[in-house]
Amino acid sequence: MTVCLFALSHVAFSQTIQGPDYYCDTTCYQLLNAPTGSTINWIVYLSPLETGNLQIISGQGTSYVCIAHNVPSPISKGNSDSDGRGIPGTTSYIRAAITHNGTTTTVTKNLRHPQGQTPTISASNSTNPWVSGTTRNFSITNCSSASNSDLEWVIMKIINYSSGPDTTFTYDVGRTTSYTPTIPSGRLGSVTVTAINTGKECGDNSASLTFGLCNTSKSLLVNIDNNQLDIFIQEDGEGGQKVVAQLDGNKEYVLELWHNLYGRLNAKFVNSANVQMNIEGLASGVYVLVLKENNKVISQTKVQIQ
Repeated sequence: MTVCLFALSHVAFSQTIQGPDYYCDTTCYQLLNAPTGSTINWIVYLSPLETGNLQIISGQGTSYVCIAHNVPSPISKGNSDSDGRGIPGTTSYIRAAITHNGTTTTVTKNLRHPQGQTPTISASNSTNPWVSGTTRNFSITNCSSASNSDLEWVIMKIINYSSGPDTTFTYDVGRTTSYTPTIPSGRLGSVTVTAINTGKECGDNSASLTFGLCNTSKSLLVNIDNNQLDIFIQEDGEGGQKVVAQLDGNKEYVLELWHNLYGRLNAKFVNSANVQMNIEGLASGVYVLVLKENNKVISQTKVQIQ
């Protein structure tokens, strides 16, 4: 009888470092196929061409290690390489020095800065309070490597009430967006516009702009022509300039002319921003012209009649 003997031989697997080739705020790596009984010393190095520093924050001496970028403690660049070369390189890396049976070998994984920028937002009239009912346009001026589908917008509008804030959200995708907030008369609020680059390798990167939100403040401009008042109703527009007022068709507007001795002398319903009022026969003196919205005074001005 023939007996076949099979000799078992040791199969050696090469050691590799598993993990992303870019570093984030916190990134973890694993050394695969480390020999049983070996000791492991991790080294991280950040190129002088990059900013911040790298630091091992957990796992030193084990096969699973985590590193952090831009740790706010005064650590020298990357816990600098101690392999004796003495000449800093220009490529960032993480390295495992593996010692087994008196022999040390190293495994290195090159690292790079993560791709994906934080958005920079360009906004129209960005320094002024946002007037209810007006439109502003926004665009992302960088993130050129990101696709349009990676760029998202979240717009949060808050209206302040005595019972608490009322918050609504609007969403959009792409390099540009526009928004027209509205707010009830007499209320204040805010609008926060956030641009998000979802294609960033280390997670979403975002930037925000916040604006105060107010309702339009109407004012009265009056000219006297013979026996007639020419009245122009204006309101605050974007940038603080006065524009022709937009009257809400669901509300009732009335102009009233008052005298401090004789009371109300004239009243006229309003359906446009330009109104004429007859003042023939009125005595010379100072009068008050009042604009009411649903029977509530929203603007007034003095009128000198000669």
